[in-house]
Amino acid sequence: MDVVDDDDDDKKKAGGAGGGGGIGSAPFVHLFIWALVAGLIYKIGTRVRHSHARRVRVSGSVETISADVWSEHDALVTSEELRSPQPWQLRAHDAVRRSLSAEQRSVHASICRKPFIPVQVDNPFQSENQFGFVKRSYVCLRFDKGRCRGQAMEDLWNRRYYKKYDVFEASFFMTDTTALNRLKRDDKDNFDKIMWQSEGENYVSALDGGDAISGNKAKQLEVKRNFSEQFGCDYNSLRLQPAQYTMHKPKECRNFFAFADSHPKQMWIKKPILGQGGVGISLHQDHSEFESLRACKKAKEGVDNKYIIQDYIKKPLLLNGRKFDIRVYMLVASAMPYIVFYHPGYLRRSITSYAAASTDRTNFLTNTHFQSLVENFELKDHIWGFPRFQKYLSDHNVAGSQYVSTVLNSAIKKGLLFNFMSARDELVRRRGSYHLFGLDFMIDEELRVHFIEANGYPGFTWSNDFPTRTLVTQMFDMLIELHESGSAFQRMTQGDMYGGFECIYNELEDDCDEKMYNPCYDFAHFNAVPMKKAAEAIARIHDTGRRTRFQANQKVKADARRAQDICKTQNVDVKSPDCSKLMKAERRRKFTQTFKEITEWELINTFTAGM
Repeated sequence: MDVVDDDDDDKKKAGGAGGGGGIGSAPFVHLFIWALVAGLIYKIGTRVRHSHARRVRVSGSVETISADVWSEHDALVTSEELRSPQPWQLRAHDAVRRSLSAEQRSVHASICRKPFIPVQVDNPFQSENQFGFVKRSYVCLRFDKGRCRGQAMEDLWNRRYYKKYDVFEASFFMTDTTALNRLKRDDKDNFDKIMWQSEGENYVSALDGGDAISGNKAKQLEVKRNFSEQFGCDYNSLRLQPAQYTMHKPKECRNFFAFADSHPKQMWIKKPILGQGGVGISLHQDHSEFESLRACKKAKEGVDNKYIIQDYIKKPLLLNGRKFDIRVYMLVASAMPYIVFYHPGYLRRSITSYAAASTDRTNFLTNTHFQSLVENFELKDHIWGFPRFQKYLSDHNVAGSQYVSTVLNSAIKKGLLFNFMSARDELVRRRGSYHLFGLDFMIDEELRVHFIEANGYPGFTWSNDFPTRTLVTQMFDMLIELHESGSAFQRMTQGDMYGGFECIYNELEDDCDEKMYNPCYDFAHFNAVPMKKAAEAIARIHDTGRRTRFQANQKVKADARRAQDICKTQNVDVKSPDCSKLMKAERRRKFTQTFKEITEWELINTFTAGM
């Protein structure tokens, strides 16, 4: 649009320069000729650049991208309409992108399209309630309707949106990928009605294909492995997540036993590939309990005894001797273009003391469901906000005052970005779709951060230590602004904030960036840094805690000396209540004296200034 506007301005200036001259005036003719020449040079240069870019070095040899792929690509990147991309164009762009290898994608990304964010929900659906008022509406589209997020539903209610039941027409559909997949399978007509016939008229709170991030654990692992292998490295080598193996796949099963046999003291955690909330998870002291699986036979379709076996973090970082994990949020706020945000979360601390050898679920599972089963459970002891966590680390000399905002947040954002980028090609673009994921992390005693798993429909905590209502309100504010008037977001880059949400990926920025995301390089560099030393260098691990304790001790000693002096002068026992009263009176007298001195000084300054 900028180019068109500039051309229009030039025409106005050229028409006015001749003092009312017509089409044959000399200035206009010269301008027209120069425009033609410039256009030809640009056209030739574009062709040369594209022909040069089509030959890419792969493993030391030159590989030529197929002509049919590049003909589609050229049609996309040179299309003027792509400045205001249509849904079919972005989906076609993804189809071309999927057909390229990792090396070829770097060329694809380097050709900058520079589209702006179009209006995605241009005609929000309006419903008429029983009183005849027309306003936006929302519906819970889950098979267990009582389990839609209460605070999300409450926020829409507070916006005076109309709640509807058992319908397939609404402004907001609160749903998840499980419900979408079941609807697609069992009721294709209503699925198409919500997702495609009403595209641009409604919001859907789940991405079709989002289970590549948070669904079947075997599929999640397969997606991450395939993505890493495109760049030439094994997923386990990234050390993002504890090593894990899909036991119903013979090759991975054999790899597990080959590793486990050489590490007989390694502890393992077994998880069903389906399920949530810790159901079906068990801890095993060694691999001897898996001998029945050593045959490594491929599981039959439909058999539900499929498991992931994961390396157990035996020495986690503890808070007062108790295990904890970290829940954070990743919001894929838009799919056209993709814009992804990170929101800090909270810690979930175990109520019982940690024992590495214990197989009690409340010992090694820290989620709220299992912890709430413990006697004397209190949410304030279970949920810790990031500020409270940072204070504990500083006070106990574990890490310094900036550990959370520097080292921890950096590691978490790397994990979030990898989760999105690895699943990106599995997602289906749609206007009005968004998805809030909950991702869980743990920290070991070496301060290394480990991604544990993702949840596609995370719950919200009601703790005072975490501003849940603010998160939900900001999320809906941002979604409505982004989807209905997104121009303010097209310049948003990594690190920009919207309330508590931090942008970690913007597709518009990515398409104009010649540096391609490469997890093998990214994590190899990150893993080379010893995390404890990084915490010492960045967060001043030794100074903060020691200084705080020293200052507190000095104040206690000074108060004790002052009490002894004052009370002895009055012949009062230092440990008696009368001494406490004397100290209180002395503090009041000192405060009054200091306040009087300040007031007199201000009066003198005012009088002097007046002279």
